[in-house]
Parts: sequence; C-alpha cells; structure tokens
Amino acid sequence: VYTLDTLRARPNFTYLAGRFAETFHESPDGVRLTVRNLEKGTAETLTAGALVLAAGALQSGRIALQSLGGSEHE
Repeated sequence: VYTLDTLRARPNFTYLAGRFAETFHESPDGVRLTVRNLEKGTAETLTAGALVLAAGALQSGRIALQSLGGSEHE
C-alpha cells in the first residue's frame, strides 16, 4: 500500500500541489499531462515516464474520457 507520504520519500516521485489534471497523452517516450495551475490560472504541460491516475472514481473517469476522446465537453 502506498500513501502520499511514502511516495514523496521516493526519488522518482514528484508531487505538485495546486494543479488540476485535465488530460493526458501517451507516447512511446512516456506520458504528457496537461494541468491547470490553480494559483496562476494557466495551463502547464508535464512529462513523465509513467502516470498513476488516482483522482477518485469520478474525476479519474473524467480525465480518462477526455484524454481518450470519449467526451464531447472540454
């Protein structure tokens, strides 16, 4: 079982507070995540080798649908 505290102790984990995940796109090189910076109101693009989507049942579903083209609302 992983908690946020145990993940933060790992060198290959980064936690960025104040971001709202919007979409992700997978490629052979990894994952590109588009987030909204809640403090600045601007969009940011983050890249990683892997993405763990754990935003709760409803929000994880929303992010996945938008990312995979299953939602008409963006």
